[in-house]
Amino acid sequence: MHPAPYPPTLLTCSQADLRVPYWGPLKHAARLRAAAAQHASSGGGGGSRRRCGPILLLPDGQSGHYVHERDLYTTKAEQYAFLLAAIEGRLQPAS
Repeated sequence: MHPAPYPPTLLTCSQADLRVPYWGPLKHAARLRAAAAQHASSGGGGGSRRRCGPILLLPDGQSGHYVHERDLYTTKAEQYAFLLAAIEGRLQPAS
């Protein structure tokens, strides 16, 4: 990862996922946040005034890669709400 103004990002993880260990998205979120902070502290790098979008993590302790149908609707609703808020510009930039 390099310092850059990353867009709004939503990462998901689950302790019950058999394919992706839950710490993978946690580590990725930490790296993204560090790169965004480095970009912000360097004054934007290259004259870029664009601020980094929020980097959010949505953990789920039960589902994993195979989500039960009733949980799928809740998960999709959370993802669509994030997407709409990002498109409409209602998300606060990361500081």
